[in-house]
Amino acid sequence: MVQAYFLKKDYDKVIEIGEAAAALQTDPADQSAVYFNLGSSYNAKENKAKAIEAFKKVTAEPYATPAKEAAAALAQ
Repeated sequence: MVQAYFLKKDYDKVIEIGEAAAALQTDPADQSAVYFNLGSSYNAKENKAKAIEAFKKVTAEPYATPAKEAAAALAQ
């Protein structure tokens, strides 16, 4: 669901449901995908602190490397 809202660029909805959706995931890759979309949504809404926070919760590839890079770029 999070990805569908993200693809529709409904960033407010992703932010609204993102944490709860991530908590429901049992697979690290699925949870990482949710946190990556959540971080990207916060970034789109220009909330750098929350974006970095979400990106730091990404632990599995293929999202971990781009999340780490995004967090580092936002921290500058």
